[in-house]
Amino acid sequence: MFDRYRGTRRRTDPLSGLNDQQREAATALDGALLVLAGAGTGKTKTLTARIAHLIAQQRARPYQVLALTFTNDAAEVMKDRLSEMIGEERASQIWVGTFHSIARRLLAERPWLAGLAKGFEIADAAQSRRAVRIAMEDAGIEGHDDRDAVQAAAAAIATMKDEGITPDEASVAGWIGTKYGGDEVPEDVATAAQVYAAYQAILREDNLADFGDLLLWVVKALEGDESYRRDVAGRFRYIHIDEYQDTNVQQALFVHLLGRDHRNVCAVGDDSQSLYAWRGADVGNILGFPDQWTPCRMVRLEINYRSTPVILACANAVIANNKRRFAKTLRPDPARRDGGPPVRVVGAESLEDAADWLADDIRLRRAECDDEPGTLVLYRANWLSRVVEEALIDADLPYTVVGDVGFWGRLEVRDALAYLALAVNPADADAWERIANFPPRGLGDVAMERIRAAAGAGDLVQAGRRLADAGMLRGVQASGARALADAMAGWRDTASSGGFADRLQRLLDATGYEEHWRAADDPRADERLDNVAELLQVAREVGSAAALHERAERAAQAERDDAPVRLMTVHAAKGLEDDEAYLFGVDEGIFPSAHAVRAEMHDGGRGIEEERNGMYVGMTRPHERLTVVHTSTAPSRFIDEIPGQETLRIEGRSWSRMRRRRPSADALAAARTLARTRRRSIPAAALNDAALLAAWTCEANSAAPAEP
Repeated sequence: MFDRYRGTRRRTDPLSGLNDQQREAATALDGALLVLAGAGTGKTKTLTARIAHLIAQQRARPYQVLALTFTNDAAEVMKDRLSEMIGEERASQIWVGTFHSIARRLLAERPWLAGLAKGFEIADAAQSRRAVRIAMEDAGIEGHDDRDAVQAAAAAIATMKDEGITPDEASVAGWIGTKYGGDEVPEDVATAAQVYAAYQAILREDNLADFGDLLLWVVKALEGDESYRRDVAGRFRYIHIDEYQDTNVQQALFVHLLGRDHRNVCAVGDDSQSLYAWRGADVGNILGFPDQWTPCRMVRLEINYRSTPVILACANAVIANNKRRFAKTLRPDPARRDGGPPVRVVGAESLEDAADWLADDIRLRRAECDDEPGTLVLYRANWLSRVVEEALIDADLPYTVVGDVGFWGRLEVRDALAYLALAVNPADADAWERIANFPPRGLGDVAMERIRAAAGAGDLVQAGRRLADAGMLRGVQASGARALADAMAGWRDTASSGGFADRLQRLLDATGYEEHWRAADDPRADERLDNVAELLQVAREVGSAAALHERAERAAQAERDDAPVRLMTVHAAKGLEDDEAYLFGVDEGIFPSAHAVRAEMHDGGRGIEEERNGMYVGMTRPHERLTVVHTSTAPSRFIDEIPGQETLRIEGRSWSRMRRRRPSADALAAARTLARTRRRSIPAAALNDAALLAAWTCEANSAAPAEP
């Protein structure tokens, strides 16, 4: 059959293979539509089918359709699927892209809206920092040669742009006054407001726009020029937005300005997967969509094609505790006959014990499966990866960390190791280059070059002190060089007193490293401090600088991009799936976070509800097997929300005693045989897991697994 549009052959029927709910969403073409797409329910399939269907029905030409996504990867997936459905030529005419990429196309047509000329380019992070540094220097602001202060001011300007604030509006009388009221304004925010206009002028002089400019100036023009708004809005007869729960106020305003005339706006998302309030996302956008776009049709996608009925029952029970949500219940694929194994809830005496158990469990699964299963290890905060990485390394299990570097490659861990390396060897040029001016000590490029020249191949720390004492470094440069030298001298002075970890703690205290992050207005500051605390815990375990550096080297060798075991936060796991998943560190104060727990009385529980969303996201990643791991001393409230009839609960009294007696593969196989004799005390559905259960609780058995 030939399509009348451009005489091309129609590739496939867009509606084929859709279930009733998906078909309802794909064929509801008139007016506002909210598609509540639960995890694993075929969101992208439904959205692309809807776009292909409205084009096939000639409700719009391809170039009259706008589809907004949050990542370039999601945009590419959508383009590929549309190409398969309607052909590459027509699919290429649809406006598919992220909010910022679409805004860039619009700004390229009228660059003067942002004070730019044709052919403008996007400033990279280094160019943005350079412009901020110049603006700070021109304004006479101390610290313009301080990379941290420059970075903080650049980040504050980016936040202002994300909130729709122009240079003229960023002042004590304007946005700052409204946001902070009578409270003290953070230094980086005050600096940003002071240099914002100059920063913008520097970019414009080089015909550069930063990332935030793309949406900011287009939205301002759409708000302020009705003729322009009608021109742009008139191009798009249908607007689609993926992951609508992740939109911020500025993005929701962009959609409203483009769609308010024809109201053919389709928002797809899941309020129960809203995780990004900390970076400006407003779940109120999706919760308020039916009221903003009245009359609005709502379609729920609830058939999950990913996970077992048991997993879905547990995830539904947990998320039902949120009060600010649309009611929806995930249901399993009707074609599925088995319920799947129970969700395991495993308690350990400590996170280290829990990680050891997890690594052994994965190792056993690898030994008993013909096809190596894909495994996700999910956690709330990046610092938790350290104990898991250590256990996997000890078990000779390669892994990869997704969405971040591994624990030993993180900025703050590498900084602390550099301080240690410099304390041990003051001539270590790489370590000195990394931390001589971090935290900021006034040692800019010129001062550091003088110190290098004075030291030659020798002691860089004492070279700085000599230059300061000789008057060749002055002011903050001299005091900074002396402060670093005093901190390193303190390390040597404690060589015969205190343990290694205590000495490392004193070294970090003397350099002001942790104090710097406590005072920083950085969204990852708490996470960085947690990682430093984890490093100090490892230092207590290993007892020497050489052993600590050896751990870092072993981790570098264990990480492998193609490893079947993938470690990541629940935020990074969104949109991913695999055969099995472990939710690790599900403790009160970790998951939910301590910040959310502290804020509960003041924010109406909104922080806790977003944490519960994260738990729900993690629980709905695996196809077949889900394990939730916590410590016995502080299990999360989310543990109690998992229905007991769907779980196998394992408490590990003896795991700490077994840590140094890790069962071999043969011992675990023997434990499996032993477990089969205890059917009355172990549910039949759990027999596949009984080997580790028996191994870790060997004191309860007369025939305990032998030590390897």
